[in-house]
Amino acid sequence: MLVLAGLAGGASAQGPDACMQAYNAEVTAIERDAKAKQNVGSNAAKQRAARGAEALVDAAAQRAKKCQEDAKAAGGKPPADDCKARTSARAADIERRFGSTTLDPAQQSLRREEEIRLQAELNECNRRAR
Repeated sequence: MLVLAGLAGGASAQGPDACMQAYNAEVTAIERDAKAKQNVGSNAAKQRAARGAEALVDAAAQRAKKCQEDAKAAGGKPPADDCKARTSARAADIERRFGSTTLDPAQQSLRREEEIRLQAELNECNRRAR
């Protein structure tokens, strides 16, 4: 959990651009889900959940870094095609992670939050394309 807090704190110091806002929102959702699972199940289950949360934060950080690099290369705005390709990849990732399995309430909430953020990102892509 300390790793999660450190990453979130470091990210907020870099500025309120769109990439970091998406990253911070994603980390907040991951932390909320991790906290919900920290008192549930065996020690092994808790450790798996913590490792899973850490992997999700790492993936979010990589997406934020790529977003920033793309934005910088495009003069502050990522090209619409790149943006749509990224959102499509994120949608596939959400489907892969949550798939057709039965989800507990915390997982349902996490999926819903990720889908809402994804839709907001896609809306932003469409707005920029105009």
